[in-house]
Amino acid sequence: MTDLPDFKENPWATPQVAVTRREDGCLIVDCGRTPKNSYPNLIAMLKRTVATFPERSFLAERRDDGSDNPEWTHITYKEIDRQAEAIAQWLISLGPEPGNMMILSHNTLEHGAVNLAGMMARFPVAPISPNYSLLSKDFTKLKAIAEKLSPKVIFVQNIEHYSRALRALSLDNCTVLYAEGSAPDDIGAVSFADAVTTTVTEAVAESIARIKGDDVAKILFTSGSTGDPKGVINTHTNLCFTQASLLTIIDVDEVNNPPILLDWMPWHHTYGGNQNVNRVIKNGGTLYIDDGKPLPGLFEKTLRNIKSVTLNSYTTVPAVYALLVDAMERDDELRKAFFHKLEWCSYGGSDMPQETFDHFQQLAIRTTGQRITMITALGATESTAITTIVHWSTSKMGSIGLPLPGATLKLIPQDDKYELCVKGPQITPGYYNGEHLNRKAFDNEGYLHTGDAVRWLDPEQPLLGLQFAGRVSEDFKLLNGTWVHTSMLRIDLLSELAPLVFDVVITGQDKPYLGLLIWLNEDVVRRVFGLAEASTEQLAQHPRVMARIQTSLRQHNEQHSGASVCIERALILTTPPCMDSGEMSDKRSINQQKVQALRPQAVNALYVDEPGANILTELRQPAHQAALN
Repeated sequence: MTDLPDFKENPWATPQVAVTRREDGCLIVDCGRTPKNSYPNLIAMLKRTVATFPERSFLAERRDDGSDNPEWTHITYKEIDRQAEAIAQWLISLGPEPGNMMILSHNTLEHGAVNLAGMMARFPVAPISPNYSLLSKDFTKLKAIAEKLSPKVIFVQNIEHYSRALRALSLDNCTVLYAEGSAPDDIGAVSFADAVTTTVTEAVAESIARIKGDDVAKILFTSGSTGDPKGVINTHTNLCFTQASLLTIIDVDEVNNPPILLDWMPWHHTYGGNQNVNRVIKNGGTLYIDDGKPLPGLFEKTLRNIKSVTLNSYTTVPAVYALLVDAMERDDELRKAFFHKLEWCSYGGSDMPQETFDHFQQLAIRTTGQRITMITALGATESTAITTIVHWSTSKMGSIGLPLPGATLKLIPQDDKYELCVKGPQITPGYYNGEHLNRKAFDNEGYLHTGDAVRWLDPEQPLLGLQFAGRVSEDFKLLNGTWVHTSMLRIDLLSELAPLVFDVVITGQDKPYLGLLIWLNEDVVRRVFGLAEASTEQLAQHPRVMARIQTSLRQHNEQHSGASVCIERALILTTPPCMDSGEMSDKRSINQQKVQALRPQAVNALYVDEPGANILTELRQPAHQAALN
């Protein structure tokens, strides 16, 4: 695109960086800015907002009332503070010592209140993926987590939905708190409605006064795709410092323009539960809980919600933007509602394909006459959501930005990139009951080894920022010894295949060539090819769909002819990635290694001497020779 209009202006700090090269070859990188003062704990942050904006809506949720379009139910800061104090009093009444509280729930108003109540009562809260309870057959991960936590309280949103999971756990010395449903006779439980009427005494204020910065506020569990889930400790300092650091570079007018978010990202993940919720609390904003998801049959709810909420920022994963731009191209009402008050967007979880970004900006220009800044960050559960951030306007995707104020990076040379290590007040002190894990994760200088690889966009211009170069563990070698950098190749392929493809897995470790496993964006494919009634299997085998994918891969191979980047064969998968087995996280990110380990037949089909009819081959032919029927 040429002669493009300016980006919509935002009052943000300009990029800044300081880079020091040590004698051992490592680079020490920070942004050179002093972070703003942080609150001593998250409850102090909440109390300040309650005092300043008591009647503002904090959370809103569509409650199922039997209609197709239920109204939003809101809870103010004043009311959620009252509820949290009452539940904190109930927790304190359970005994003289705090204990861990495990939360089994999707994002709800009650979940929000219980989360804050646990912190007030100094009960470390551990929100757990609902998939471990609702989709699992044997509850292996849930039981492993419960064994580590030995929870004193388990909160469930709907006790009838979670009854099978509860019965799989030992509930000795544990009280169940539930918000909805009728408690079975064999599960002793207390209702949220009863707990929230508890009379508050001075014990709650005394408990809050005893909160220290290094107290455990949360325990967030990683996906556990390569073993048992690891419990990452989040202290109050971790949570509060991240918000103070962000406000050093991203200004917010909390009086006249507080953040208004619509968010589906689960609260048991760091970005949804730490970054988005806490940003709203810190700045007196409102978080609308999106009951939609980027899944067939559910994304329509997200589109409905966008039309009913006046957003001033939006954050999600790249896969959602791909679906969103396709929907806005066909729905002017949706497009106008989305961009009406929008100031900026952000994404995380994986890289944004350039094609998706460019399409997004075309829609923004059509609607507002300006481009909308799209920022991103790199982080992890261990870094309380964010380590580096892009907080400036850019037209080219691929940067992960520069260190957040207060974070110090150590970049360890590794071939043509660096292993990323980080330390700072937002970094976890370690894993819960995991000293052996801590010894592996932290070096003798106190740096956390993230497992991520990075490189400079331009080594001569560090202000342009760093670029994600994949997971250190995901790169592999072909049979001839050639290294394949999975992350960068995946982004190139997604850009070539957009918007027809949801995600891909690159195969070829110890093989003679690269193969590709593909998941289709089924709703988009049905619309583009006029196949509204086609099943998943029919889409994957349809000649026109296969020909279009084949053409895109040939176009890719014309520009990427080397063995480490050229795709020789591809297969369109007909079963979706499984969250329960670790193929995909709740954030929609794909575990490349796990998918291949669990689908050996699909991988092997790419390497047999005589491939089946469902295998896309002859991908090195010029694009104009493709059969496009």
